[in-house]
Amino acid sequence: MTLPIKLYQMQGCPYCRKVSELLDRKGLEYENVWVYEGENDEAERAMLTELTGQRLVPVIDYDGTIINDSSRIVDFIEDKH
Repeated sequence: MTLPIKLYQMQGCPYCRKVSELLDRKGLEYENVWVYEGENDEAERAMLTELTGQRLVPVIDYDGTIINDSSRIVDFIEDKH
């Protein structure tokens, strides 16, 4: 079963942690898509660029709605839930 929420994040990113903690507090199930720094991250970065036009995290795919920037994501989640 595919979850309606995907969170693209990077290990150690405080903005990503802010979003994941909000999703956890709200009791929302989501799929983590880990984007790694280093030479093997090109596929994930290319996917982010295709989704959002940039290569930065966090990014959330909320049932087809793509949002980047942790503050915008938090506002969106708070409005929805």
